[in-house]
Amino acid sequence: MGILASRGLMRWAVLGPALSTMLLVACDDQDPAFTEDRSATRAQGDDATVKAAGQDGGVEAFDPSTLPDGGDAGSRPNGGSTPDGDSGTVGQDADGSGSDAADSDGGTGTGDGSGDVADGGGGTDTGDSGGGTDTAGDGAGDTTGGDASDASGGDGGTTLVQRTVELTQRGPGMLDILWVVDTSGSMSEEQQYLANNFNMMISALNDAGHDFQTAVTTTDVCQDTLPDDLAQRVCPADYGGSAATHLRGSFRGTAGRKVLKRGDADLVSKFNTYTSAGVNGSGFEHGLEAAHLAVQKVIAGQNEALIRPGAFLAVIVVSDEQDDGIGLSQTDAYSNYNFKDLGLTTFRWTEDDMITYLKGVKGEGKFSISAITPTRLANGSLCTAPHSQPLEEGTQYIQAAAKSGGLLQSICETNWSNSLTTLGLDLDAQLSQVVLPSAPNVPTIQVKVNGVANTQWTYNAGNNAVKFNTGHVPAEGAQIQVKYYQMQ
Repeated sequence: MGILASRGLMRWAVLGPALSTMLLVACDDQDPAFTEDRSATRAQGDDATVKAAGQDGGVEAFDPSTLPDGGDAGSRPNGGSTPDGDSGTVGQDADGSGSDAADSDGGTGTGDGSGDVADGGGGTDTGDSGGGTDTAGDGAGDTTGGDASDASGGDGGTTLVQRTVELTQRGPGMLDILWVVDTSGSMSEEQQYLANNFNMMISALNDAGHDFQTAVTTTDVCQDTLPDDLAQRVCPADYGGSAATHLRGSFRGTAGRKVLKRGDADLVSKFNTYTSAGVNGSGFEHGLEAAHLAVQKVIAGQNEALIRPGAFLAVIVVSDEQDDGIGLSQTDAYSNYNFKDLGLTTFRWTEDDMITYLKGVKGEGKFSISAITPTRLANGSLCTAPHSQPLEEGTQYIQAAAKSGGLLQSICETNWSNSLTTLGLDLDAQLSQVVLPSAPNVPTIQVKVNGVANTQWTYNAGNNAVKFNTGHVPAEGAQIQVKYYQMQ
């Protein structure tokens, strides 16, 4: 431990405790995700439905050669069967979506291998080279025919199934905001920047009309006593901090007022006090684990009730160093030690662990993780600024933002007014995500707003959702349509 003690001194001498992190939680009253592909399904807005292509009879033809790089949405083996009720085949929605729901005497498919779902007498798929016939009337299509063909016919290959999601854009939603603020020694300027510019984010949220509330915790999740279990050692050495700073996800502030709400006269001043948490916390910064513990404590009733049912949960990390959820098993940039290799810990909590956890708590389309963290310049070097000279890129936070549809901002940005305004606008976009009922072949996604093609969106794989770009969220009442060919 002598070596480790000197490593701790070195780390503090160079930069002090190094990381700042924040978690942002948002809420909305929508159903968390599609759970059934076989029927008309509500999406995240009013009157949202999902249906297979050709709902009013027949399957929309598609030329697989139009897919970039020859991509496709999956395939069926030659002569393979499409089981009853398989959501992967057009026209198998229980309400007849994807074919002629009123057809009682048998209809003709167009090459998707599904036949006619709702027919009572069995439909014939004319696109399969073997031409299998549905004799049971179950919509299974070619269960006995020859080679499955692509949507345009031909010799074997791909069955492409198109899905359509339609919804009416709803108005303002609920937004619960949890900030996890780093209390290590290098973050004093960043804490002040956050406090000074928080009102810019609030202004953007007020303009959008969202019902929001917020709470604050810190990145210090160290235990007061070092656990014997290596898997539980989140802080395997003394890097500062104390029992007073080891919040482990607990909220800061005045009892009964730890959750601040829109409309509170002292919202900004209280938030500034809560986020000015000092720089005496542990030099082990666990932004994602702090968020994890904070949510657990809300659920257990050990934190005040920040997270409301049916709400959207967004996580934001503000940090000038890598998260120690994986940092403990990496060579530290400040002192060149790897605690896992030294045999002092096996603790690990990755962005994928956090995404999986939040998905279990909130459901798809109900959460995001954003980050204000060290980024790299175009030449590959780390960013730097008068207030921040990071030695590590915040790779875990960056990946978490990319995978969950969150926002990435550089900690080296000197205009935090712009950063916080952009954050508020992006939260508005996050609340308007369109969750898809199945995994898409991404290049085939087509979006229309009020009947006009729209390209101002990105696909959010972590939530399997289409997210409109900041500043391009459709207005309340807009008609949104998303079409895509699903992965088979």
